[in-house]
Amino acid sequence: MDGVVIEYQLTFAESRRALLGASPKTNRALVTIMVGAELIAAASTIGNKDPTWSIVLAIVEVIVFAVFLMLRFWIVPMRYWRAIPGTQEPRTVTVGNRAIVSKSESVETTYGWSQFSSTRETSEFFFLLPRKRAMGFAIAKRGLRSTADEVRLRLLFESHAPLTSEDPLVRRGLIVKLFLVCLIVMLSLLVYVEVRIS
Repeated sequence: MDGVVIEYQLTFAESRRALLGASPKTNRALVTIMVGAELIAAASTIGNKDPTWSIVLAIVEVIVFAVFLMLRFWIVPMRYWRAIPGTQEPRTVTVGNRAIVSKSESVETTYGWSQFSSTRETSEFFFLLPRKRAMGFAIAKRGLRSTADEVRLRLLFESHAPLTSEDPLVRRGLIVKLFLVCLIVMLSLLVYVEVRIS
């Protein structure tokens, strides 16, 4: 089977989504930490007799979550976009039986199939997920030249890194909903503390 050639140039928004989607284990860990911290804070606030401590805890929580969101969804992707060579350049990805070669004007990288355990598909990317703790590799679907290329690409994935269903914790909707639940709990705690003080 011949290699499939995919050509595209990512925008910053696409690069950010690719970066977030290529690290599902990190996303799961961060969401778990966020929800766990909120539950600990809620238990601490309700069980504590001193309302001052509860107010301080709630303020610290809001600051930590704001910093977390800025880092994860804006600062880290922007630093990646600016600092990693080849990120802003047009690239050609060749997916073949032996390896995957990603080439831009300044960088050429070869990935062996043994580095990847599976492939996850979203509406705009194929994410090759790593076997070990490492970043995955994102391929923009819009770079495919034809439906025949897409069929050949899917066959290559099935042979080397089978397609799996989308990780629900990677989906933006679920992460946003979990964050909103955490925010509601934080606001409820602030109201609870205010009522307790009064």
